Amino acid sequence: MVILTISWKCQAEEVKEIWLDELGESSYYIQDWGLPRINKAVTMTPLTVKGIVYERGIGTHAISRMLFDIGKKAKTLSGLAGADDNTPFACNLQFKILGDRKELWRSGIMRKGDPAKPFNIDLSGIDKVLLLVEECGDGMMYDRADWLNVKSVSYTHLRAHETKANLV
Repeated sequence: MVILTISWKCQAEEVKEIWLDELGESSYYIQDWGLPRINKAVTMTPLTVKGIVYERGIGTHAISRMLFDIGKKAKTLSGLAGADDNTPFACNLQFKILGDRKELWRSGIMRKGDPAKPFNIDLSGIDKVLLLVEECGDGMMYDRADWLNVKSVSYTHLRAHETKANLV
């Protein structure tokens, strides 16, 4: 009697948790004033929204654009978005997340003192993701914005991608 054993080696893709602040600075992060800051507000102060200090995130300023090439390998994107407390004025700004030029999430108009708004987005089948901060009718002066505790669950490493104005 011969016993034939067949074994299949199934190799699942490794799922990774990738934090936005771990991607480093990139010339592909574009904004209309100042420079995006890793784990700091755009003004180099702690990331602070409604009195809560956050250790992780990207401090930006409206109008800002951060484009990532995820190659349809990401599962989710989650985190918080809010207007930074370290501004002398209330400001009106809005956060948006677009996937392949389609809006996936919008914060609505936010001001200094508003609580950070959470998001948890399914990115299945999405090739490119754009994190956008817009000014909302009062000009961009003092529109300091924070992307907080942003992470992706992915099958691959995220890459910053050249951002062009016509993507928004």
